[in-house]
Amino acid sequence: MSSTKMAKIGSLVAILLVLSTSLLPCLGDSDYVISYDDGESDYYWADFHPFGAAVKFTPLTLPWKVTAIRLYGFMIDREKTQFIVEIRDSDFNLIYKSSFMINEYFNNATVDWARIPLPNVTVDGDFYTCVYPMLEIGKTELWIGVDNDSSIVGRSYFVDCYEGKIVNGWNVSHVGPGNVMIKVEGIQAVSFTQVKIKSIIATKDGAGVDFRVLSNEEIVDVKAMALHNGISENCEVIQVNGTYRTRVGGLKPAWTTKLMIIAKTLNSTASITIEISGDFWSDYSKLREENDRLKSAVNNATLELELKRFEDIIEQKNLIIADLKSSFRIYEERWLETITNAKQLNETTKNLKRELDDLNLQLNVFKIATVSFAAIMLLLAVVVLKRRSSNSTRIQYRKTVDTKRKVKR
Repeated sequence: MSSTKMAKIGSLVAILLVLSTSLLPCLGDSDYVISYDDGESDYYWADFHPFGAAVKFTPLTLPWKVTAIRLYGFMIDREKTQFIVEIRDSDFNLIYKSSFMINEYFNNATVDWARIPLPNVTVDGDFYTCVYPMLEIGKTELWIGVDNDSSIVGRSYFVDCYEGKIVNGWNVSHVGPGNVMIKVEGIQAVSFTQVKIKSIIATKDGAGVDFRVLSNEEIVDVKAMALHNGISENCEVIQVNGTYRTRVGGLKPAWTTKLMIIAKTLNSTASITIEISGDFWSDYSKLREENDRLKSAVNNATLELELKRFEDIIEQKNLIIADLKSSFRIYEERWLETITNAKQLNETTKNLKRELDDLNLQLNVFKIATVSFAAIMLLLAVVVLKRRSSNSTRIQYRKTVDTKRKVKR
């Protein structure tokens, strides 16, 4: 064999040896450790926020439950501060994120492995473990070991938690490539837990997300966290008829927002990260503008119809008013004519009344005259009768006297 082929075979054997030793159980019969370094650091690294280091891991079997990570390094103790640990899936979507106090896991100026327990994070493929030292001047510093002579390369990366992305492969300019000394502990996941997105609905003040959690165990906790513009925000999660619902609020169309949903059972943790990009908000804004435009057009058309209807009503009212005015004028003329006739009738009545009064006066005078004449005539009759009676009596008396005289003779 040529020396080149021998070197390739030697490299392959070395890789297999490292893999076989790194994948052996080291925590009893349950948990396994996956690592890609040789256990000895060649230099130490730290950086300021938001930059960190990540190692890509391939599980022994699927699904895989990550129970803890191991981190090789040391601290320089000044003032208490934190570092951040993330677990991301094969597409670098965030699955788990938490912060830890440095002085709770490292001793001052002492290089050693620190074990950080995780809440049973479940993955179903390759995943990344990210560590952010959060270096600050004047505060406690965390320095992470890097192995640059391992036969396994290409699994360490320089990452940015602010952007949530891989910046590039691990190739620090003044030291070259290497493997960041991060290991993971885990075991095959027995329980099954999965988060399924049902719908994403945009609103004027955010986005509503409906999802379901599928599991063969009791779900003990469901959380949601929005990461946007470098800010983490917890989102309220409610359950409605077997469906979970959360809302991402206070967002702007220019932001790209990542929503991480985490579901926990007693033995596993599942999560999913969805990205609500600027295009989503842009499309929503366009649809909303179009909707507003259509609403405005409909409102304008409705307004025009209403105006036309009101114009027709006003025209009808005007016609009615014109008819009423015409009728009023006719009635007014008739009323004036009636008033004139009434005045004339009143004058006629007054004249008739005066004539009637005159006639009554004449009648009264006539009555008085008639009564007077009748009384006079009656009186004359009485006198005449009396005279006649007197004359008759006298004649009878004379006849009686004459008769008596004749008898006496």
